[in-house]
Amino acid sequence: METAETRPSSPRQITAANRLKPAALSLFCYQLSVLFRSGIPLLEGLSLLEKEMTDPRLKKAAAALYQDIHSGSTFQESITRQSGFPPYLTGMLAIAESTGRLDEETRRLSDYYDRLDQLEQRIKSAVAYPLILAVMMTAVVGLLIFRILPMFHQILVSIGGSIPGSTQVMVSVSRSLQQGGVVMMAVAALVVAGLVIYTRTGAGRARWDRWKLTFPLSRTLASKIIAFRISHALSLLTAGGMAFDESLQWTESIVENQYAAGQLRACRKAIAEGTPVAEAFEQVTILPELLIRMVRIGAQTGQVEDFLARSAVMYQQETDRSLQRLTAIVEPALVIVLSLIIGVILMAVMLPLIQILSTIG
Repeated sequence: METAETRPSSPRQITAANRLKPAALSLFCYQLSVLFRSGIPLLEGLSLLEKEMTDPRLKKAAAALYQDIHSGSTFQESITRQSGFPPYLTGMLAIAESTGRLDEETRRLSDYYDRLDQLEQRIKSAVAYPLILAVMMTAVVGLLIFRILPMFHQILVSIGGSIPGSTQVMVSVSRSLQQGGVVMMAVAALVVAGLVIYTRTGAGRARWDRWKLTFPLSRTLASKIIAFRISHALSLLTAGGMAFDESLQWTESIVENQYAAGQLRACRKAIAEGTPVAEAFEQVTILPELLIRMVRIGAQTGQVEDFLARSAVMYQQETDRSLQRLTAIVEPALVIVLSLIIGVILMAVMLPLIQILSTIG
């Protein structure tokens, strides 16, 4: 397929609220890969895509791409303007165009988003049962606390029976929730909304991105994902003849993590000041030690792009395995945690009820 040969320029960050789902992205990339391999001219292929697409947003994106390219824009310039596509996809497509590998990269991106879609479906399936269980048990506990317990308490008071201490505590909790429940829920909603808004600011996003890479439960997986993205992008760019520091500048825009991008900028600055590539790359502390060693060996042997390509394959496989293990333990872990929480709550509610019934009896 005919594409314009352009020197890549950094794509802008895209933070659209209506990003396309992985399944739609996989389909779009797959159809693009078929068109690129078939040799159909780009504009003709996009026109065919627009007619064949059933997803309204994909149809709109294909039409916008057609109009932009027909007006003289390059494929990379046009794809970065589409608000529904994530920065990783647009950045990798732009890199692929600059290195002449659009057919290979669109096929790889299709596989990548297909795996991401399967992961999301597995997570939804794993969370569905615990979520239903939590909703049902919350309804039961709410009925016991707000209806049954107060009713038995009134009966006990009316017959002059002694009220157990545990019952007094639960009745007080019930009354507090009834009186201030709306206020508490409103405060909780405001706190959650404030956190969401804060994470969308520059400072908040930077803190959130850093937390993901430093928190013990998430840093290993997050580090592998970023290692895959960085090594794959750098392997494509350096194999295309681009200097390592310039490749780093391009890679900054696709990692989708401000903390990681900041470390890549520091690495690029060190190279510009004369620091050897291997030594400068050691400043990217969020990357696995193995990747840093492979870059060092590649720089010493003059085969950086080869070692980066091998690293990309390795970290892609490791990421897939880590995600599969994660989804395998999500459902049982959630069920166990919810069962413990619900058990404690039920015991706290049922014991006073049993005491009341025994007193009445």
